[in-house]
Amino acid sequence: MPLVKFGFTRTQDRVYNALLRRQSATGYLLARDTGLARANVYHALDVLVARGLASTAGGRPATYRATSAVDAVRRLRDRTDGDLSSLEAELGVMPRDAVAPGASAGTGRIEGTRQLLVAATGAVDAAEREVLAVIGPWAGEVAEALRRARTRQVSCRAVSLGAPAPEGAVLREVTEAELVPYWGGLPILIVCDRTRAVCGVASGDRADGIDSHGPGLVPFLRHLLRRELASAASSHLS
Repeated sequence: MPLVKFGFTRTQDRVYNALLRRQSATGYLLARDTGLARANVYHALDVLVARGLASTAGGRPATYRATSAVDAVRRLRDRTDGDLSSLEAELGVMPRDAVAPGASAGTGRIEGTRQLLVAATGAVDAAEREVLAVIGPWAGEVAEALRRARTRQVSCRAVSLGAPAPEGAVLREVTEAELVPYWGGLPILIVCDRTRAVCGVASGDRADGIDSHGPGLVPFLRHLLRRELASAASSHLS
């Protein structure tokens, strides 16, 4: 898999392919397989784990497992789409097919669960100061984006409607059986840097939502989300 085209180094590409052939291995074995210095292999593995193309259960020595080729391609596609969505947002460009008739300036309509997750992940990845979120275990890609945001020292406050919850999120145990009748699906709400909001409801492969920079809509959604976060935190402490 030519990972170099997606911002990886040749070393990281070689290590991923060697790990993929073995499915799981230690850094020592991968260094022997690739002929690379062990320090370079471990650095490559750290990058692959951080970017979701490998995982490790720890231990001594640590054992690494490759993300399957199918899942790796999906992650790269979603990340690329998210980066493009972030670039569109930064440049003030909305895709023609994303804007619903009658939508206000700076607001685009989202159709499809994958598009909703890509938009939400892209918004979090582009955040520089603050992320407020209500998500659930069905939005694992967004949870991973929240983890990345925390490593960039972005302030992240989140409520997770069910387990597993992202690190630092307030867990509110709500089942899908309770959520779906009320919402008509599984809700996602993200507000980033007080300037962008992505929200929608997913049901299977279908979803309806919006991606907005609207100066009236975003502050309103942020206000509602702050109240929801405060309420969840209060319930969690009591």
